[in-house]
Amino acid sequence: MSNTRVDKAMRAQNSGVILSRDDAQWLAFWARNVAAVARHDQAQANRMEAVLDHATVLPMDAIDTDVVTIGSIVQLRDRRYDEERIVWIVAPGYESDLLEKVAVTSSLGLSLIGRREGDDVVIGEADTPLCIRKLLYQHRRARVGESASWRGR
Repeated sequence: MSNTRVDKAMRAQNSGVILSRDDAQWLAFWARNVAAVARHDQAQANRMEAVLDHATVLPMDAIDTDVVTIGSIVQLRDRRYDEERIVWIVAPGYESDLLEKVAVTSSLGLSLIGRREGDDVVIGEADTPLCIRKLLYQHRRARVGESASWRGR
């Protein structure tokens, strides 16, 4: 897929994204300091800026409890293979393949941040969408009295 097509797809995918003010500030920081963030390049910084440019930024207490934020644990379904996986959206430097911790600045993390349960996301040039099947944990959900434990849900 050409860079122009990727950029257009990225803009379309980022419309409707909702970010907490804290998440937006962190993404802006990481985009500005991309050289200091391990394993990311200028293209990834541009993706972070695209998310920020097209997102609606709200205070955390205004974020709905079904919106993916930094720290969320998300159950995904691959529509092509009908497989599920659970990922935890974390800050760069805390990612782990073994524990399914995904940096918010990665392609997957940027595709998930600000999305809602039931949304489909496409990662990079893949043609198979992943469905955000369930948000198992989110900070605001835990604060408003819903179960903070995602185990066994």
